[in-house]
Amino acid sequence: MKKWYLVSQNKSHQYEFNKQILWSPKRKRDGSRAYSYDCMQSLKVGDIIVNVYHQHIMGISVVIKDAYSQPRPVELNNKGWASEGWQVDLKIKRVQIPLAPERSFFADSNNRKQRHDAFNTNGTINQGYLFELNQIEISHIKDLLLTFFLDIEIK
Repeated sequence: MKKWYLVSQNKSHQYEFNKQILWSPKRKRDGSRAYSYDCMQSLKVGDIIVNVYHQHIMGISVVIKDAYSQPRPVELNNKGWASEGWQVDLKIKRVQIPLAPERSFFADSNNRKQRHDAFNTNGTINQGYLFELNQIEISHIKDLLLTFFLDIEIK
């Protein structure tokens, strides 16, 4: 079964969208591990990525090449990240869906995982790069996508 992930691309949004990739360091600057960076190595062909930028879904992507080791792109040198990283190649479909109207849904503890969830108790995205989504989040995001693409409200 293919997995769904949410990626928060604030610093790297433009570069990653233009190149149709995800890139993250393997470790934090201090050498410690981060859940959201560890998730990168789990990405496989066919997995779905919800691309988020400034609390908006800006794209839906499918992974077209499993995660692989890749040095930090020179275009991302000024971001303060470690030089060794993970890269994933994508096919991106651009959308623009605001998440602000959905905050109460994502803030509800019944809809979130206990650990490493993409959303916090305010319904905004947690600090981090990549998060695996749970089935409730996936279902809600699918409804948002249907509403966007079909221009009808799913209830």
